[in-house]
Amino acid sequence: MHRVRHPLALALCLFSTVVFADYGWIPEYQNFQIRTGVDISSTSNNFDNTGLSLPPRVAGNPVFLQDTTFWVQPEYGIAEDWSMGFKAGFLSGAATRVTGGALAASGTGFTDLWGSLKYRVSKLPMWTIEGVFKLPTGNAVASTTADLVTGEGNLDVGAKLHYGLHEGHVFLSVSPGFLGRFGGYAPALTLDAAAQIFILRAYAKAFVHSSFALAQEALPPSTVAGGQSLSGTAGSYARLAASPTAITAGANFGVLITRKFRIEFGLSKTVWGQRAPDQLNFTVNLLGFFDFSTPDLRPKVREVPFEGTPSDQ
Repeated sequence: MHRVRHPLALALCLFSTVVFADYGWIPEYQNFQIRTGVDISSTSNNFDNTGLSLPPRVAGNPVFLQDTTFWVQPEYGIAEDWSMGFKAGFLSGAATRVTGGALAASGTGFTDLWGSLKYRVSKLPMWTIEGVFKLPTGNAVASTTADLVTGEGNLDVGAKLHYGLHEGHVFLSVSPGFLGRFGGYAPALTLDAAAQIFILRAYAKAFVHSSFALAQEALPPSTVAGGQSLSGTAGSYARLAASPTAITAGANFGVLITRKFRIEFGLSKTVWGQRAPDQLNFTVNLLGFFDFSTPDLRPKVREVPFEGTPSDQ
């Protein structure tokens, strides 16, 4: 007997457990998924304390900041409806003068480490609770004025509630959250939303990420009114921003390569903020999905219902 499987149905089955990993869709028990890639971010402006866009400066000269980050993000289904994951990266950054292009500052090193623990409350619709934390594994102290830092030097702990729904070829998700921050950083409310559509072996996703600081803070000697002046930041809020408020919008496009691998391209831009970088980000990443569960090969016993009531005769 033939089993006909539409390519779209196959793509939906494969993508649904991987693509939405960062929006509450989690891998099943003993399933492993990994996403690795490179982000290229650039900015030549800051959103200041009032939301105006101004260039960051080094020694009075406006600069253009560009970061290249190589990262890896694995996640594993540790139990039924539970998963654990983390995201680690290595960053290389450079700030060059807008006029003349001379190098003003640079730095390379590991980024801070993000970890997460997720519990799926229900599948239809999808409700997931996620706990997140950040460890200060990056360098947050510049030894000279020509150095750029790669981390924030503090601990963050937060939680998110993910809601997901799929109708036909469309997936929707909304994820409100709270982030508690230590070491002079202001706590924040976060809100993520995404809409994704599948087209045969490809998919397109539009998303919005927003973070709203609950207080106006600055790390000394910087001040809220005066702007970013910490050494190691090149005057940009892309580093050591104590109370960023920002809304970022973007889109991703992905293609199924094989049953286990797919590639994704994305572009995002900060559309508004306060004490945050006016940043453009391009990403390319590869996604992989692996099933380590042991299939149940035991013979199945099929119960046969009685035809009727037994007779004593």
